[in-house]
Amino acid sequence: MAPFDIFISSSHEEFWKFNVVVMVDVDREGRHIQLFKERIDVAPVGSFIDEPPVGYKPRDFRFHTDPANVVTIYIYLIPHTLPRTRDLEAVEPVELRVEALFNDSPLYAHTFEISPWSGDNIEIELIEPGYGGHSL
Repeated sequence: MAPFDIFISSSHEEFWKFNVVVMVDVDREGRHIQLFKERIDVAPVGSFIDEPPVGYKPRDFRFHTDPANVVTIYIYLIPHTLPRTRDLEAVEPVELRVEALFNDSPLYAHTFEISPWSGDNIEIELIEPGYGGHSL
């Protein structure tokens, strides 16, 4: 049993068009021990703004858990400003990178492609290597 380190980021220049909620639920031996929750509310849904609001600063999410066996990550990406075109081929998806370490060793790495029209809801369950006390 050891801590998990979770990193969530996007270098997409229009990531500011999303409101983001991230929750990390942490379990040890089948018991809930921690819950992290962070959110970025950039603008109300339906705002259709042309540039990031004054004071907006892009940021990454980083979480360091207590020693645990299982971590479940929930990521909600809600677009508040849609692309100006309806041409699907003219707009690139927004990339979101999720990486996790367990006991300072790589455990998970994936880049998600997020639709700028619909956003996404992502759930990721990470389990300590060799841990047998949890069924998927």
